Amino acid sequence: MLSGAMCSLCLDFYRNPVKSPCGHSFCRSCLLQYPGHGQLQCPQCQQEFAQSSVRTDRSRRRRADKARQLFSRLTDDQALLGEQGAGACRFQPNSTMKEVAEVYKKYVEDLRENIISEFAELKQFIRSEEAALIARLEEKQKVVSREIEDNMIKISTDLASINQTISKVESLLALQEAELLQDMRSNVKWSRVEYQGPKMLSVSLALGEFSGPLQYRVWRRMLKEIKTVPVPLVIDPKTAHPHLSLSADCRRLHAASGKQQARRPCRFGRCLCALGSEGFTSGTVYWEVKVRTNWEWVIGVAPQAIVGLKGRGPEGRVWALRRSGEEYSALTSPHTLLRLSVKPQRIGVYLDYQAGQLSFYNADDMSHLYTFTDTFSEELYPYFYTGCKMDPLKLVSLRF
Repeated sequence: MLSGAMCSLCLDFYRNPVKSPCGHSFCRSCLLQYPGHGQLQCPQCQQEFAQSSVRTDRSRRRRADKARQLFSRLTDDQALLGEQGAGACRFQPNSTMKEVAEVYKKYVEDLRENIISEFAELKQFIRSEEAALIARLEEKQKVVSREIEDNMIKISTDLASINQTISKVESLLALQEAELLQDMRSNVKWSRVEYQGPKMLSVSLALGEFSGPLQYRVWRRMLKEIKTVPVPLVIDPKTAHPHLSLSADCRRLHAASGKQQARRPCRFGRCLCALGSEGFTSGTVYWEVKVRTNWEWVIGVAPQAIVGLKGRGPEGRVWALRRSGEEYSALTSPHTLLRLSVKPQRIGVYLDYQAGQLSFYNADDMSHLYTFTDTFSEELYPYFYTGCKMDPLKLVSLRF
């Protein structure tokens, strides 16, 4: 369904949505079912917090209301049917142009609100980082200023003491020699001045903290805040075809010259495929595969049963992109030819299970390549196929 309108716990449109202090949103009734140690516990990140700190998520409520209204309308008159291939929409013959325009308008408004909401979180994070760094700089300035002021006060005090001593010495020198020598010992004792120079101060303001690669440092911290970044996937060796060579860390895959050592008890078809070690039945996830000059590959998602099929290729229950020589295509039925101006070196794959969305990107510049829309009902695994022996497929991650 529409992005951002469904609760990840009940898998239904939000009802009385609330946001936890850690930034995750759920239906209030769903969240209350996850108590911690005397408090509530976030089902997503397990952070505990007081129930009083939960706030109403008005943005999610508006999205859910709009999505519920749209879903009700589409269910009643079946006006809109998803077209998997070109991303277009077909309408019933009795639909009027006004109805078509209204549905598109609501859909565009929802997408616009989703974009604004996603970037609002990033903007708020960057503003917070900027404010924190400026606050630390100002605090450092106050500390250095106080030390400079303390030094000035000490210098003034010492100078006054020295001037006073000079005046006393001058008055003694004006005395007769006999009077000066009468109490020479005490005169010499008080005339001694123990002077210490001012404290040396560092006024560099810790340039390493307030200068340097500021944007990169913030970006590294931002990775922890972004909901969808490349996850550290590995390939399950038990699913890799015997004629595929898999690296020791299970991240690189290429076609082998001969049969590799048996890794598993599974049945294998004729397709040289392998699956990721982790499957998905909910939520959103994104991963990247480095393809470089590999000239024959298929990347996407598939159910685990695909490894036992005896078909001639990866068609069937596979949602994926394919490269074969100079041709790129989406594995629709029939295949959808993709005309790409640039050969991608990395492929980004984004899966939103509840929304039935699988999108592919050129991960070098994040340009969109293709999107499947479907209703997923099985556990889906990252899917990999390659017939190239030279350049392997390599799973990459931005986790630090």
